[in-house]
Order: sequence, then C-alpha cells, then structure tokens
Amino acid sequence: MVQAFLIGEEFIGQDNVCLILGDNIYYGQRFGKKLEAASNREYGATVFSYHVIDPECFDFVEFDSSRKVLSIEEKPLKSKSPYAVTGLYFYNNRVVKFAKQVKPSSRGELEITTINNAYLEDSLNVELLGRGFA
Repeated sequence: MVQAFLIGEEFIGQDNVCLILGDNIYYGQRFGKKLEAASNREYGATVFSYHVIDPECFDFVEFDSSRKVLSIEEKPLKSKSPYAVTGLYFYNNRVVKFAKQVKPSSRGELEITTINNAYLEDSLNVELLGRGFA
C-alpha cells in the first residue's frame, strides 16, 4: 500500500488522495456524506474504523475515554481495542513525504500503519463507522 504513494508521487502532486483496499465493500446510511467530509478536509488524514469481534486480524485504533486516538497498531498478537482500521484512507499530499520515510517492518513490509502514525503525531482524524455500516 505504501508503494502506491511512491509510484503515484508525480500523479498526486499537490492534490489530496484516497486509498481504498480492494478486498473491502463499504455501505451504510449517509456513507456518502462521511466520504465527502473526509475528502473535503484540507489538512491531515482521515482513516475509517469499525468495531469488530476479532481485532487481532486487523490494524486497530486505540482510543481514550474521550475518543482521542492513543495509538494505531499493525495486526498485534493481542489487541488493546476492538476498533479495526477498515482500509479506507484519505490523506493530504504530505503522504508522499511520509511514504518515503517508511522503513520495512519486522515482516519485511512497508506498513501503512507507519504513515498513519506519522499523521497521528500531527493531524489524524479517525471516523468511526457505527451499526449499519459494513
């Protein structure tokens, strides 16, 4: 996934960008409005999250009691949260800069979580998808 931003650097230019993983289907009431709001953000990033029963199979988002994002982790052995990152990401054009800084993980992969954590330090918005979304 990180490679998409490196390959597409010239195409992205000064524009914002959306990345959607190909193995997901999204639907839900007012979903178009959520996408529009994420697309219209001028700064930072928006990732979407959903409550799941098996968070160890996903990247997850950990929140504090006021729903402030504490961490995002890549497929942990034991999750600290039931909120999975769904694979729908909106980034401003700084994503290319962040992608260039990503180093291979212990699994030898360039992880999108590294980019999300770079935005977490600055301007990450996590949009929770509630009941009725999938």
